[in-house]
Amino acid sequence: MLKVRTTERRTFKRCRKKWQYEYIEGLKPIARSSPLWVGTAVHIGLEGYYTEHGLTAAFREDVAREKLERFFFVERTRLGYNQMDEENRNSFNEDVELATGMLDHYFKWAPQNDDFEVMETEFYAEVELAKGIRLTLRADGLVIDHSGDAWILEHKTTAQIDQDAVWLELDDQASTYTWMFTELAEGQGWVLRDDKLVPVAQIGPPPQIRGMLYNFLLKQVPHEPIVNKDDTLSVASKNLTCTVEDYEKAFQGEPGQGDVKYADFIQKLRAKKWFHRLRVYRGGAEMAGFAPIVEAEVQEMKRVRDLPILAYRNPTRDCNWDCPFFTMCKGELEGLDMEAERGERFIVEEQLELPEVK
Repeated sequence: MLKVRTTERRTFKRCRKKWQYEYIEGLKPIARSSPLWVGTAVHIGLEGYYTEHGLTAAFREDVAREKLERFFFVERTRLGYNQMDEENRNSFNEDVELATGMLDHYFKWAPQNDDFEVMETEFYAEVELAKGIRLTLRADGLVIDHSGDAWILEHKTTAQIDQDAVWLELDDQASTYTWMFTELAEGQGWVLRDDKLVPVAQIGPPPQIRGMLYNFLLKQVPHEPIVNKDDTLSVASKNLTCTVEDYEKAFQGEPGQGDVKYADFIQKLRAKKWFHRLRVYRGGAEMAGFAPIVEAEVQEMKRVRDLPILAYRNPTRDCNWDCPFFTMCKGELEGLDMEAERGERFIVEEQLELPEVK
């Protein structure tokens, strides 16, 4: 049985060589990737916050912080925190502060902006695409909005909300999940319940979803407004790291109440997105012929498994920062022996750690 994740298909289309390293050879970097690590920490906190839906916000915050602290403790042990050099230790501590600060800010914002009820978190399902092939789905949550529509909730941490929002409208995660939920609603597929994959026909189908609800958090922590040497509030770009609420509060009583520069700066603060909710829909026209396209992708992946020479590179200027295999890939291209690099920087894991049907 071949089980295929959306992330695997995305990687295959981005670069077959990277896909080969990650999904065929099972290579996983030993070193901590700061952006990915912060995203993981925030996801763990949000899972705790929304798992305890129906309880008070204060209680859910405590649950989230407890899960986050547990994650930090495990990571300190796994990464050998006490043996780290000063640079790596400082980097680790900065990321802990960033993840914690992002969640603290989110917990102030969410109660007034959550326009949905959480049905469940960490939803996992599988649907058969063709004989011997299943697509897998792992969602951060399922929610019902105030209109009664169901959505898949996906948390996204990013340094640039607007840029990520644009490409996610084109990304086929929404198409894949919409198609899979249509199949589940018709009683086809399996859902994870109590660590077991159960045929959805036995337990009843989940609701048909309207689409994806992406929940963006900016990878930044707000700071107190910066004050100039003459005790006036700064309108420099570095003060864009504070919230408009804090700036306006500090601005009360300032001598420049009618100054255009302050009004313009406050408008910039209002326009800044610390958080953002994006709904992505998939209609009939977009879904027509979706399954055959995905099946063609997976069949091509199977062909490359059988003919590794087809796992060619797709180099872009982003390779040196968005691919953990860059150094090894470049060395192998130059004909160098990269076995030492492979052994020092990577561990081998199974392609998928997915439950089996029981």
